[in-house]
Amino acid sequence: MNAVTIQRCRAALSAAAITLPAAVMFNDCFFSVCRVRGSSMEPTLLDGDLILVRRADIMPWRKRRRDQEAVVRWRRRLRDISDDNDDNDEDYDPKADEDVREAIERQRIRAVDDSWECHYHSSLLFSPLPLLLSGDVAVFCSPSCYPPKLSVKRVISTGSQRVRPAGDLRCTESIPPDSTWMEGDNERNSDDSRKYGPVTKRLLVGKAERVIWPPSRWGRIERKKLAAGRMWSVDLDDDDDDYDEILL
Repeated sequence: MNAVTIQRCRAALSAAAITLPAAVMFNDCFFSVCRVRGSSMEPTLLDGDLILVRRADIMPWRKRRRDQEAVVRWRRRLRDISDDNDDNDEDYDPKADEDVREAIERQRIRAVDDSWECHYHSSLLFSPLPLLLSGDVAVFCSPSCYPPKLSVKRVISTGSQRVRPAGDLRCTESIPPDSTWMEGDNERNSDDSRKYGPVTKRLLVGKAERVIWPPSRWGRIERKKLAAGRMWSVDLDDDDDDYDEILL
């Protein structure tokens, strides 16, 4: 082996020593790729799809500040309308009110998640999970499988709520603050929270962002608006069964 070959081998090993740890950390802490198995998420996700999963909430302080500013502007607007006693609705923007409701919901979820270690415990770093709202698609470790197996389902409840499971709307389930309720879009062929109950947030891995394969299905995985009456916000510390507010 001549000197040139030895030098090239050293360069390749040096590059691998730098690149591989960075790639492993990126895959473990920020983004990873998962393959969908089964038909539980049809028609949103098909068997064999490759999806991009976001494992960390990137720059969460900016999102917190943006939500806080949106809520402050909304409250100032309500105060101005009340002071002026103006019934003119020309400036009313339904989308703005919807954005504020989402900002308030994100603040509620953060208040709960900040009280405990809301991150994937197999991660190399302490990386806060992306904040999930009702209707998002999540990847988590299935509580019904051992050894652990990843599962992809849609988030129905983010905790501190009551839900009506799909297929049995006469029944209601109370979801603890540190848990979620997951269901597949294909409700007739899905093992989900209707089988194993609420999923603790400690089993969450990340949020499914995009379909990256096959090319014909490239696109963003959109949040799905849930049917009216599927979910209620409640105070689970109360002894009575009164519903506080219907969110959807």
